[in-house]
Amino acid sequence: MANDYRIPRCQALPIADHQVQFLIDGAERLRWHFGPDYPRPFFYPLLGPSGVSLTRMGHPGAPNHDHHQSVWFAHNKVLGIDFWSNSGTARIRQQEWLAYVDGDDEAIMAVRLGWYDGTTPSCSSWLKWKCASCCRSTTSRAMTSPSSRVRR
Repeated sequence: MANDYRIPRCQALPIADHQVQFLIDGAERLRWHFGPDYPRPFFYPLLGPSGVSLTRMGHPGAPNHDHHQSVWFAHNKVLGIDFWSNSGTARIRQQEWLAYVDGDDEAIMAVRLGWYDGTTPSCSSWLKWKCASCCRSTTSRAMTSPSSRVRR
């Protein structure tokens, strides 16, 4: 029975440095970054079927676009707080994992994010998750293999 296990084609694989790899047939296609070194979580790289990156980090020639980190989720104003740019104190932090699902057709990751204004003293330490947040969001992402059919 121990030999009956087969690794699913699509996997969400937690790795070091606050990252999760999304793999299809063992090859990385997407990576989630959620560590304290960034103002908000983001996906990079996002690789196409040929292995070429479909996104980039930053915006060449535009120094005020340092917030362009491949694929990310934010908003310019939430309760008057700017979560879009990297210039302020506002931060979006992953609070908890809700689900990991691996399978032959898709890999799914679901997380809860906290949106912090950055002015609360307890929020200055990035490891204290119990500080008050102005907003919470739950997000899930699914990556499907090229040969699978999306059934949503």
